[in-house]
Amino acid sequence: MADQWHPTLNGELTPELVTPHSRKVVWWLCPRGHATQDTVDSRTKGMVCQACPNSRRNKKRDLKPTDHIDELFPPLEQ
Repeated sequence: MADQWHPTLNGELTPELVTPHSRKVVWWLCPRGHATQDTVDSRTKGMVCQACPNSRRNKKRDLKPTDHIDELFPPLEQ
């Protein structure tokens, strides 16, 4: 995972200073050049860049269904 650690946006924090299951949110740089934030734990569990096209992971999937209830159940027309 250290190869995806963003080289500048994490300040003085380095991969050696966090544990694999840390909930610390840090910046990552994917192979396609997207800079995104995610927890160390998510990345070590195999989660991928949510900004990449065709990614199985996106921000909507990280939300609970009730976080976007209007999309699931649009208001009925009267």
